[in-house]
Amino acid sequence: MLRTLLISTVVGSSLLATGALAQTASPKAMAQQPTPASSATDTRSQDPWEGANRGLYKVNKGIDRAVIRPTTVFYHHALPHPVREGAHNVLYNLGEPVTFLNNVVQLRPAKAGKTLVRFVVNSTVGIAGIFDVTGANGLPREPSGFDDTLQRYGAPNGPYLFLPVFGPSSVRDLTGRVVDVVTDPFTWINYSGRTAVTTSRTVVAGLDKRDQADPILKDVNRTATDPYATLRSAFLQHSSQTGTAETDVKALPDFGPEPGAPSSRPAPKQKP
Repeated sequence: MLRTLLISTVVGSSLLATGALAQTASPKAMAQQPTPASSATDTRSQDPWEGANRGLYKVNKGIDRAVIRPTTVFYHHALPHPVREGAHNVLYNLGEPVTFLNNVVQLRPAKAGKTLVRFVVNSTVGIAGIFDVTGANGLPREPSGFDDTLQRYGAPNGPYLFLPVFGPSSVRDLTGRVVDVVTDPFTWINYSGRTAVTTSRTVVAGLDKRDQADPILKDVNRTATDPYATLRSAFLQHSSQTGTAETDVKALPDFGPEPGAPSSRPAPKQKP
């Protein structure tokens, strides 16, 4: 039972993690990224398993096209916006205890206090978190996980990973996700119907993240010459920063065609 709950919650916290692209890097930060030519060596060191990662990225695209995105589109159209917004708020509120714990470990008492106030007020006045009462009154969300804690204490990001369903990740990020699950009090609280609740949280969390990311992923797939490199750049840029910000797809760099892909440029004309 415990193993099932842990696996389910890990997947729930990571499912369709490409949804995190909706919060990866600010337009300013993306605009300051080094050019592809000057960062080629750095990219090789950050993505030493690029060949395997690209293969898994293609597998993920197939799964997303066949199952995940159609389910997400149904979710988006079947539920009205207020219901989806309420579900999003509840899911975020359930993650506040983990944010609070990491704020404490990071020695950020002010942020820990704000997180505690958010959780208490939204869980009561906000009716189990359905309404983000504190956010509407000047106390915005400031998510934090064990990945941020490791970063604060100088742990390197580690090699880049792309895992089917889980999406963009790294050794440090994946470690942080697992620890977040283990330290989540809702993983351990025993109550009737816990498996059903955990499974529902898993599915809804995944659909919510994929729904938020859908416009960004569509733009990347439509406009980027090498979507894999573009998503990797966004993730690595986000991983090097503290906190979250929105991604401006137009500010994401274009890294040229995928390795081995035929060039779309016309061949130069031969001079007579």
